[in-house]
Amino acid sequence: MGNVSVVTSVRDLEHFRDSWEYWAQENRTDSIYLTYSWAMACLLNPKRHIRIILQYDKGTLKAVYPFEIQKKAGFRVLQPLGNGFGHRFASFPLFYPTDALFSLLRRQCPYDILYWNYFYTEEKNIISLPHIYWKPLSDELVISLNPPVSEILGSLSPSMKENLARRIRNIERDLGALSLEQVRPGETDTHLNRLFKFNAERFAARNQRSYFIDEENRRFFFRLLASLPPDFYRFYVLKGGENILAYRLAYRTGRQLQLRLLAYDYSLKKYSLSHSLLKLIIEKAREEGFSSLSFMSGHEPFKYSWNPDSFPRYSLVAIPAFRARIRYMINPRKVFE
Repeated sequence: MGNVSVVTSVRDLEHFRDSWEYWAQENRTDSIYLTYSWAMACLLNPKRHIRIILQYDKGTLKAVYPFEIQKKAGFRVLQPLGNGFGHRFASFPLFYPTDALFSLLRRQCPYDILYWNYFYTEEKNIISLPHIYWKPLSDELVISLNPPVSEILGSLSPSMKENLARRIRNIERDLGALSLEQVRPGETDTHLNRLFKFNAERFAARNQRSYFIDEENRRFFFRLLASLPPDFYRFYVLKGGENILAYRLAYRTGRQLQLRLLAYDYSLKKYSLSHSLLKLIIEKAREEGFSSLSFMSGHEPFKYSWNPDSFPRYSLVAIPAFRARIRYMINPRKVFE
């Protein structure tokens, strides 16, 4: 696999920024999870035990494999960077896995357990590691944007179409004409703060703790959007007249738009804003040339109203260490707490 360098500190990683970004540009890397900005946003704590593998050929950077090691239950757990960040927004594939890559990891990053989320079904057939355990995850729900918007909306159930039309009429009657805007790069912090506020109010009304109560979780998104090239994300704002009603942050990976953060004014919950927002996003995404829209994981009922396709996803757990393997078989959850 060519000459290899392994970066083990955030400070050292900063020296590779130019070559990493040049590599990403030359190879037209379409995955947000392979950008330098994503890696640095994940590394909020400089004490994180990173293992960034840089593969060279004749002095030219050819591939980047961002990993980290965490100590869990006394074992060294190797995982893609962001896979174990502690937030549910990062556990997705970074690059195509091969046996050659896993062999490289064993040589360069000794581990007791390899934990890697979100494998596709067909990828299970190319990996021949010993002591592999496959854990089923929630299916990924995807809406194809290849048909015309009229056909996508026409596939909805009669009651769903009627409810959607009625909700939009009610919003425009009470709050003003609906519109979808994108947050400009220089204004992301202001809108992120309002998104976090919407989210906190919604969870407080349910006597639940918002994920964004933790400063580190908020800082991740501030840092990510401050440095990420704007083409890699869409930060949508749903407005009724001049009133901000809801937000949706989405990531671009190739021609797929991945829906991430959703937040809305909880005092307006009777309008079911998520459906109206999604309709406008589908129209805009198709206009921009996206071929599909992914809800990612999760089984919230409103997703199924849009007749998405369902694709099985898996976590890979490879455990070469005998003692770790015994612990995992006795109590899998204990290993990852």
